[in-house]
Amino acid sequence: MARQGPPWTQNATTRLVTRLEARGLPARYLCPTDRRGIYTDVSGEGLRLLEEARPTNEVALREALTEAAEGPELELLVRTVEAIRTPAAMATA
Repeated sequence: MARQGPPWTQNATTRLVTRLEARGLPARYLCPTDRRGIYTDVSGEGLRLLEEARPTNEVALREALTEAAEGPELELLVRTVEAIRTPAAMATA
């Protein structure tokens, strides 16, 4: 039977966040109502890196969507995704 659930285990996620944190990209903080919970925020350096990567990511995404839209199985899905205008997308458009 195929594995069900999220593709990342809690352990793998913790290791990834630890590696990113070593680079100064996120910051962790405790949940104020449940000390077992830990949240992360993107740091200023993380936001800077995201902005730097955005043009490359947008080109790659556009190429992938264009290629996917060529197949009849995915064309409607791609057009639907393209039609969705989120506040974040509208702010950068």
